[in-house]
Amino acid sequence: MNILYISSSADWHIDLWVKYFTKRHKVFLFSDKEDYLQAQPYENVKVFLSTGILGRYLNLLNSKSQKLYQLNKLISVKIFAKKIDTIIEENSIDVVHAHSLYYGFLASFISKNVPVIFTPMGSDIILNAQKNYIYQFMAQRAFLKSKVVTGDSQLLRKMGYKLGARKNDNFIIQNGVDTTIFYPKKLTKKIIQKKNDEILIFSPRGMMPVYNIDIIIKAFKSLIDEGLGLKLMICFPFGNNYGDEMKAKINEYGLNEKVIWLSKLTYLEMANCYNMADIVVSVPSSDSSPKSVYEAMFCGKPVVVSDLEWSYENFNKKKCFERVKVRDVISLSSSLRKLINNESLRDELSVNAIEEVSKKFSYQKNMEKMETIMRNIQQTQTLS
Repeated sequence: MNILYISSSADWHIDLWVKYFTKRHKVFLFSDKEDYLQAQPYENVKVFLSTGILGRYLNLLNSKSQKLYQLNKLISVKIFAKKIDTIIEENSIDVVHAHSLYYGFLASFISKNVPVIFTPMGSDIILNAQKNYIYQFMAQRAFLKSKVVTGDSQLLRKMGYKLGARKNDNFIIQNGVDTTIFYPKKLTKKIIQKKNDEILIFSPRGMMPVYNIDIIIKAFKSLIDEGLGLKLMICFPFGNNYGDEMKAKINEYGLNEKVIWLSKLTYLEMANCYNMADIVVSVPSSDSSPKSVYEAMFCGKPVVVSDLEWSYENFNKKKCFERVKVRDVISLSSSLRKLINNESLRDELSVNAIEEVSKKFSYQKNMEKMETIMRNIQQTQTLS
């Protein structure tokens, strides 16, 4: 098949998906060009970039304004769609796969008769489109255009129905975890500086308000104030105001020597961070099916998560993680304290996590399922 992905060239999810399909198919990617974002290092993928109406000027000015780039995306949608039509025609595209809400919306403007698969992200549908009329309109149009919808949880599917998502040809496909990278391993080289008796807590989520990094920092401070020997490792402390606020908060609390800030990581570096950590914490206000949590579980790490619907969907048989109330510092501090002081509980969660996560979240199995879906709609399109 000739497959065209429509998404941001900086998106980790797309980088992971195309790696499977490039082994068997010709893969193309269309993306808007935002120079402040670092594109993924795609191999065997023909990438088409377009700046749209304002993008060229924003890039020349080295702008990092997400609002201006979002505006550019909206006013450039018909320009982008025409370029995509040309790509489809010149490369005999069989299937278009649009990842995340904006790109599903963009795909709805394509005039060529090619089947579109729409894969929204959890926050697109669960949060934004439920309370914002612009997101709602974009979602309704994206769902209407698509021949197939995929998502990573029952919750995402259920919320999609409210916005007009089809009930047939609507599949749950996990992003999946590459178990050749994410697995328990002992690191022979000391990568970070910490005392042997210090417990290392790792926050792998992005630097956005929805991920409640502020709550993690407050809980961490309360445990440090109790005299516990801890260090905190945080991902992506750059590129937005929220990250700057969190750095200022760390400085205000006098925790600079206790916090390790990480730059952008490769998958292998991410796996190393999980394996270095003693405890992983992921406590957002909303989640659909958090791949970072599954990565930590594949690495055999005890995880603290928010008490959200996804955590009951596939994990009811055995205790696989600690659940805490959303945005509750006391609840988070209590769960972390329990894990810090109870090594046998950490070991129990580790064993259960690997056993349960292996059943549904294999990258290979989920991509094979996705490939079958693509082949089926290609054949249906050919027959029609």
